[in-house]
Amino acid sequence: MGADPAYTRYQRRIAMSKYLLGWLLGVPVIVLVIIYLIFN
Repeated sequence: MGADPAYTRYQRRIAMSKYLLGWLLGVPVIVLVIIYLIFN
């Protein structure tokens, strides 16, 4: 144990921001591909 709670909270925030960034980048790409396929 003995981990600093603020440090683990910081690590968790970094991990969540990575997932959030991946989601924000991934979802519009999928939507754009679907729109491209519909209109072509």
